[in-house]
Amino acid sequence: MDLWKSLRWAEQDLDGRPASVAAYRERAARALRLRFGCSMASLWRLDGVAGTRALTCLAASTENPACSVAGHSLDEQVLPDYLGQLASRGLFRSDDTWTDPRLEGIRDHYLRPMGVRSLLDAAFQLNGRTFGVVCLEQYEQPRHWSTHDEADLRRAARMISLALGREFGGRLPLDLEGLPIESLTGRGL
Repeated sequence: MDLWKSLRWAEQDLDGRPASVAAYRERAARALRLRFGCSMASLWRLDGVAGTRALTCLAASTENPACSVAGHSLDEQVLPDYLGQLASRGLFRSDDTWTDPRLEGIRDHYLRPMGVRSLLDAAFQLNGRTFGVVCLEQYEQPRHWSTHDEADLRRAARMISLALGREFGGRLPLDLEGLPIESLTGRGL
């Protein structure tokens, strides 16, 4: 099944009812991990204002559940180059995180302990404001992400951003946790 069908499938429970946002995030992370053949795919929310922002992992799918980062938070102070590039380009790519100077702030307390060697991340944006990140990680060995990988990840992030933007007219509610997917878009994410 291709990524786009998997993301659409993730919108519904087995009984055909709309999935909750939490269930959708878990399923979407799994679909992304399987499509990209990476060690982990995760969805992160960006909270706060410039200078005090933090990323919080809302869902993660990993080949090793002991390595899940669900609930983990990273503060902006340790990620200034990363967040700057996400804001300006909508994408962050590092084929070797252990030698990438832009990731110095999280290398010793996140990347090395988790064994993360490569990252490919795309921002969820609404009206030019980044409100979340789709993160792909490869463990143990550096990985060269292809331009096709970049394009597909951007497309997945854009699909979700557009769906949310249509429903809320450019304004996001503060808490999406308990909402069914249909309440976000009228037809699902």
